[in-house]
Parts: sequence; C-alpha cells; structure tokens
Amino acid sequence: MSRASGPTADEALAALRRAGLRPPRRLTAAVECACNLSCDHCYVEGGTSAGASPPLDAVRRLLSEFAEVGGSEFCLTGGEPLLRPDWLEVVAFAGSLPGCEQVTLQTNATLLGPAEARGLAALRCPQLVVQVSLEGATAEAHDLVRGPGRFAAASRGLAALAEAGLAGQTAVAFTEMRHNLDQLPALFEWLERLGVGRVTSASVTPHGRASGSPRILPPEPHQYRELLMRYRDDAAFRRRCCERGQVTALQWWKGREFAGGSVCSLLQNPYLSTDGRLYPCPLLHAPEFAAEAAWDVPLATLLAQTAERWGELQRRSETRPEALTACRSCPGRGHCGGGCMGRAHMAEGTLLACEDRCGLRKAVYGFEGESPD
Repeated sequence: MSRASGPTADEALAALRRAGLRPPRRLTAAVECACNLSCDHCYVEGGTSAGASPPLDAVRRLLSEFAEVGGSEFCLTGGEPLLRPDWLEVVAFAGSLPGCEQVTLQTNATLLGPAEARGLAALRCPQLVVQVSLEGATAEAHDLVRGPGRFAAASRGLAALAEAGLAGQTAVAFTEMRHNLDQLPALFEWLERLGVGRVTSASVTPHGRASGSPRILPPEPHQYRELLMRYRDDAAFRRRCCERGQVTALQWWKGREFAGGSVCSLLQNPYLSTDGRLYPCPLLHAPEFAAEAAWDVPLATLLAQTAERWGELQRRSETRPEALTACRSCPGRGHCGGGCMGRAHMAEGTLLACEDRCGLRKAVYGFEGESPD
C-alpha cells in the first residue's frame, strides 16, 4: 500500500474504535539496538553486538505519525539510547512534537556524564523525564545483575543530572528481585537526598536472560507482606513513598477494593522494536500479533491493518477473570482483572495463563492487619 493511498490518521483511529480499542497514548520505541551492558535480567537480551539501529529520518517520521494519531507520551529506550550519536536530537525532536506531554529517556546512566547532562538541560524541555535503572542502594545488589563497577558509574550519572539541575526530572526504575527488595527503603532515602523526583518499582519479568536464571529470582510473597508492614510502621518510608514513589505492592494494596476491570492497557502503550516490529504493548512480544516493517510503513496503515487482531486480544484479556480458575476466589479479582496478559504469555507461552505475579498479588490482597494508609 503506497503512502498516498493508505488510510489517514482519522481512518486508522476509526478502525481501532470499531475493534473496541482505545487510541494509543504512549509509545515505547527502541531507538538503539546496541547496549554497553549485558545485564542478567534484560528481557530484550540487549548487549554489545546488535544489528543496525533505525535511521534518524525513520525515527522522526514514526514519532510524528504517533503524535498525529493522538499519542502524547514518548518513551525512548533500547538497548542503550545514548549509544546513538544523535540521541540528543531524538530526545529534542520528541519533546517538540505537538501535544507532547512527556518524553522519557530510559538509560542505564553509565554513559551519562556532565556533558551529556548539560546537553539535556540545555533542551529546556519541561516534559523530559530521564529514567535511570538502579537495582539497589548498594553496589553489591546492583552489580550482581549489571556487572562490576556499574553501580559507581550509574551513581556518577545521577550526580551529573543533579548537578545540571535535572534531579527533579529524573526518575529511577527499580527491578524487584529476591536479592534486592529489602533495599527499597534505603534506595528511597538515598534518592530523596539527591532530589530525584520519582521512583518506580516492578517485579522482574520472566523473559530474556531472566528466564530460568538461578540468580535472577522474583520476590517471594512474604517479602511483599514485609514491605507492606514496613510501609505501615515506618513513617519516613511511608512519606517518601507517598511523595515520590510508585511501588507495585502498595499500588495493589491501595486499589484492591476498587474494581478496575481488565488490568490490560492494550494498545494504549504499544512497543516498537529496533527491527521494526510494532507490538500492542511492551510486554506482549508475540510475533503473531506484531505489525511488521514499522520503520518503513506509515503508522496509520499498520494500525488499520492490525486493529482486528488487537481487538481480539482485548476481548481475550477481558475474559481472563472468568477463564482462570485461580481468579475465582481471589479477594483482589475485581482490581486485578486477571493480571497482565503479556507477562502470562512471557512466562507460559499462552494468553490464558496466570501471570507470574499471581502469588505476589494474592499475598497483597490477603494482607491482614490495619491498612498501611
């Protein structure tokens, strides 16, 4: 289909609505396939050897077309985006698009020195968020999965951002694992001193290098219960979480009595890989549901072509609470909505399976005692 004869943005959105889908809001785009690290828990299995990254013109075109269909948030990831010679230009372009509400640069921060931080500050982009990956408050915890010396390098990157005046626009992404979950309070305390604006935590995904690894293990249910008790009993930790945190266990606890329907935000956050596959979300990397050649084909064409397939995915997601036996007696059934279908597919290779965090969810929903609020 030629660009001239393809559907318009409005026609693509109409196709999505007919399929029962909400329009896309946030695009997670892998703009660099290479990475300077080879972390043991990487679910895309990034590393130093990789193919060609998408050219700048293709990146600009795709980001522009996402804005045309009403997308307002852009998450630039990899690999490691800072390995692109033009990475700063990509960030600036995304932030300049009409209607842009947020542009997130995901980085391991080991390549982020004073010059790079000053370059980001010079953009004067209020929508910018620099998301730095940290796996603990100590080198022992972080370097176990990212390699020797990586904690020190990431810490220097954080310091450079703070020195450039970007601490408030910096967020930290913490991957919850069995060996590091107890470091979360200390991590909050350290990042508060730096002035970091946000801390987000989520359990490690059972995919890529983390799949089957004897060292990369998910948290255990008792660790989530202990975290809830710490939140309840430690006023300083509770304040820090409320002011700058988005912690999975706490979100589940606070929302457990509110029926949210399906937990799936299918298509609202599509994921674009460096090889040009457009997936309906960052965690559902099923080739049968991917649109191909996204760096070459207009986005409106891809959305119109995949609307029916993705609509069927949405309907499958909505049936999960009834189809999964484990959901039927769960006290958090209404809030969970069957859990994350993408994580279920990652772990079990099927859409109609319990997600890997089912035991963690039940530990939170069944937490006894006074509300941690």
